[in-house]
Amino acid sequence: MKLSGLVKGSRGARLSHRHGQVAISSRVRLARNVAGVSFPDCLPCDDAVALSRKLGKLCQKAGRTIGMNLGYAELDAHGDSDEIYALADRGLVSQTFFDCTPGAAVVYRPDGVVSARGFSVMLNEEDHLRIQSVVPGYDLERAWREADDFDSAINRYVPYAFSKKLGYLTACPTNVGTAMRASVEVFLPGLLLTDEFDATVRALSALRVNARGEEGEGSTFFSPTVQISTGGTLGLTEAQAIASLKRIVDEVIRQEGLARRHVLTREPRLAIDYFSRALAILKSSYMLSWREARACLHAVRLAVELHFVRRISLDAVDEAAARIGDSFFTREDPDDTDPETPARVDDDAPMEDRAASMRYLFSRAQPEF
Repeated sequence: MKLSGLVKGSRGARLSHRHGQVAISSRVRLARNVAGVSFPDCLPCDDAVALSRKLGKLCQKAGRTIGMNLGYAELDAHGDSDEIYALADRGLVSQTFFDCTPGAAVVYRPDGVVSARGFSVMLNEEDHLRIQSVVPGYDLERAWREADDFDSAINRYVPYAFSKKLGYLTACPTNVGTAMRASVEVFLPGLLLTDEFDATVRALSALRVNARGEEGEGSTFFSPTVQISTGGTLGLTEAQAIASLKRIVDEVIRQEGLARRHVLTREPRLAIDYFSRALAILKSSYMLSWREARACLHAVRLAVELHFVRRISLDAVDEAAARIGDSFFTREDPDDTDPETPARVDDDAPMEDRAASMRYLFSRAQPEF
């Protein structure tokens, strides 16, 4: 498969409205470092902790100047924090962040823990500050404005490591320049059902963008959900990088719309089977992993949009998708009663409780094929 017509524009937006949502969310991330301060990996422990607490206060102060009320949480010596685990479930904290203690902390907008829209600043991850904004749907400009507004606000209090020749200086050389990564998460069941999914991922890689699984860098594709992100940070302005990414995402949306139309009009049994399996898993499972739940929820959400499933609303499906991470279901082992030792976590509890939650939510949902 070839992704053609990137410069000519596309009818992707119109197709996506007729055949269901394609873009799930849009994200912009900015990496910044404090001028004259060693990168996090080179900071002594006490200095890292002091820096994160100082930056946390300044981030909260900067947030208030632009109407953001931000929370603050830091990993303790054991790497524990309920708020941070919840943010990780929402993709607002990277999995590698949990390996960054001491001195690792995060500033975040509290509503991002349970909503599709989120904002966070990771402190002392790979860089001193990792600013990121996530918005629902296909709206890179909105995500960019929010990240850029905060970037300008915090820069009034924190001088950045910046080179007139190279741009923003970062711990990883591949981020030097704009130090911006923009991405759109897209759901491509049509391309999967028409056997074009793998070819699409290969084509994206040839266009100097990154195509990753829904868990981000290093993740595999366990569902037809792809994060398409900018590939380079040198030689382009932020606006140019976003415009280039949008041309590619527009074409992917167009191709997915065509694939969905083909399946729905010429091979509807493929769609019915796909939706039926996903709904059956949500209605009947007694053990359900986060990955499987999320993949099924994406499929059922599309089925609801296309009126293949009734007696459940899109809002209910979206709320369920925002609350399927382990942090919402983890519970302590009831047999562990020793007050002198940390409580053990029942590792099976999230899978059992997640499945019970889905069974309850979808108990009244009915297919209409």
